[in-house]
Amino acid sequence: EKHDQVLLHKQFGEVALTLSGNGGANVRIYHAFTGYLIWESKLHSIADGLLPVPGFQAADAAFLTEGATAERPPDVVVISNAQTVRRLDGAYGQEVWKWQPEDDISRRSLIRVIANKDKIHVVSLVRNAGSTYSSLSVSTLSAHNGQLLATHDIPSGLSSAADVVVVAWSTLPNLPPTANPGSWVAWLNKDGTVRAAPLDPPSKRFAQPQVVYPKRPESTFTGLV
Repeated sequence: EKHDQVLLHKQFGEVALTLSGNGGANVRIYHAFTGYLIWESKLHSIADGLLPVPGFQAADAAFLTEGATAERPPDVVVISNAQTVRRLDGAYGQEVWKWQPEDDISRRSLIRVIANKDKIHVVSLVRNAGSTYSSLSVSTLSAHNGQLLATHDIPSGLSSAADVVVVAWSTLPNLPPTANPGSWVAWLNKDGTVRAAPLDPPSKRFAQPQVVYPKRPESTFTGLV
């Protein structure tokens, strides 16, 4: 199909997932070793999808691996058009639940999704009025029904979604001994530093960003991979 370019490919065991088309219009699950199509689901019309730009595909996906077996593919959680999060049944592709932010979606773009057994973390880029820089926000959903459990804003200033990655806390340098285990979001900040903050802090005190790479006078960070 025209404009049905692959935006994302992920694999878990014998299962492969692709998101394709503008804004992640189509999601497909394949057998990873044979290419056999297990199911596909159309999330929106390609014509209605956001055009991908470098670093911002307006789509992301994660496997919910809890309870997956060789006979039953894992459920998947998908961001489409930077506006909607869905959990899809791994065996047949039916929608289990759907979530969209209730605030002004014109200012907020959903850019990353991270899943575990009980919680889904959705990272958003929020455009700030009167500023050329955006900030980060994390919404935590119930993995079981998509209910919004918590939202916390991260003090930050960045230019684009290309400057954002999600990593394990153990891979980050210069964190304090009290750093919260689990997944952290890292970004290239407007002051030239690389900063990071936990996705699921136990309290606001532990939610504050940490500088993991200070600004270097002899060189400039240009991006994160």
